Amino acid sequence: MSDAVDIFALDEALDQRIAILRRYRRMLELQRERLQDYLSLIDTREEAVRNGDVDRLGAYAQSEQDVVKGIMAVQKCLEPLAALYRKAAPEGSPDIDELHGRLEHLRGTILARNEESMGLLKGHMEQLRQEIKSLKLPQDRRSVYAAAAEPQLLNVVG
Repeated sequence: MSDAVDIFALDEALDQRIAILRRYRRMLELQRERLQDYLSLIDTREEAVRNGDVDRLGAYAQSEQDVVKGIMAVQKCLEPLAALYRKAAPEGSPDIDELHGRLEHLRGTILARNEESMGLLKGHMEQLRQEIKSLKLPQDRRSVYAAAAEPQLLNVVG
């Protein structure tokens, strides 16, 4: 009887380990997808900066916030799953380790590209500031109503 209980306990532990492994792998893949979305967003943002498309830049700023929120949400789920994974499989898994390594590489790429993109955006903003400073205001700052005739009569009876 104890052998049967031990087998069931082993099966249950193995099933739990497999479930943790699958869930962790799925969350890592989801994080990879979100990071790739963010990288493509950075690419399109750079294009919008180069073209001076202010409307697209505003849309990308909103999209970027949404993507970053998604990345952070997945990261919050990944941390406890990583702890469970290390506890359930201390020896690790080659495919999970490879996926984790690719994620770290992708994060590094994103940080570098984001820094380049922000530099490009700052340069464009500085150029716009210089253009604004170089604009000359007309010396004659008269009101648009200055050319209108002065009123001669005023009706005070209501």
